[in-house]
Amino acid sequence: AISIHVIYHGTLEQMRKAISELYRVLRPDGLALLTFQSRRSYRYGQGRELEPHTFIPDIGADAGLPHHFSDLCELEEVLERFIVREIRLVEQVHEDGRRSSHWEVLIEKPTPPRGGPGDPHRAGEVMVRPAEREEFEEFAAQEWRSYNEEVGVVWDSRRYYLLAELEGCPVGLAAFHIVGGVGHLDQLLVAKAHRGRGIGSRLLEEFERLGREEGCHKLTLETAEYQAKGFYERHGFKVVCTLGDNKFHRDWHLLEKAL
Repeated sequence: AISIHVIYHGTLEQMRKAISELYRVLRPDGLALLTFQSRRSYRYGQGRELEPHTFIPDIGADAGLPHHFSDLCELEEVLERFIVREIRLVEQVHEDGRRSSHWEVLIEKPTPPRGGPGDPHRAGEVMVRPAEREEFEEFAAQEWRSYNEEVGVVWDSRRYYLLAELEGCPVGLAAFHIVGGVGHLDQLLVAKAHRGRGIGSRLLEEFERLGREEGCHKLTLETAEYQAKGFYERHGFKVVCTLGDNKFHRDWHLLEKAL
C-alpha cells in the first residue's frame, strides 16, 4: 500500500482512524509506504489552527484543506501496532530560505504466530488481540448497559476541562470527570513560573463549584507523596487510603471530600 501526501489531511483522530483501517485491510507481512508532514516544515503554523498541530491554510493549492503535522514521538505512537522498517526525515531548503520537511515511513503488518498448541486461532479457542477504539467502545456500551440495568444504575461519565489564564496566557489547567454523583480530579497543573499565586486554589475551587452544580455528593483525587497532599488537605480533602510502592515505586494517596 502507498499513501503519499494524503494521510495527514485531517485531524489527529482522523489520521488515527485511517491508520487503523490500513491495519485492518493490510494482509500479514504486508508493507505500506506513508508520508507525514513534519513540524519542522515552513508550512507548520500557517493558516487557522484547527487543533494542536493541525492547521487549515487559507492560500495556495491546499487552501481550506486541514494539514496535521507530526514529530517522531507521535509517529511511533500512532504506528505502534506495525513493525516500522524505515523512518526518515526528508528536507529541502528552497532558494527563498523556506524549508520543506516531511516524514517517509515504511511499515509492515506483523504476522500472528500460528500452528502450535497455544495458537489462539485454533478452532474453539479464545483469541485476545489489540482492539480498535470504535469496536471496543461499541462492545463496552452494549455489554455494560445490560450489567448496569440489572442493578438499576446509569453509567453516564462526563468529562470537564478547565484553563486558568493570566493576561490572556494559560497559567494552569484542571481536568476531571463525573460519574455516579462523584467528581474525580484527573489532573491539576500550574505553570512553574506562576506557583504561589493561588492559581491551583482557584482551579480546585472551580472543580468543587462545578461538582456541586452537577449534583455530586463527593469529590475524589489521588496524589503522590512528592506532589500536593498538604495542599489538598488544606482545601478540606481527607486521605482515605495510601497505596505503598505504587507508580514509580512511590506512595500514592487517595483523598476525598464530601459535599
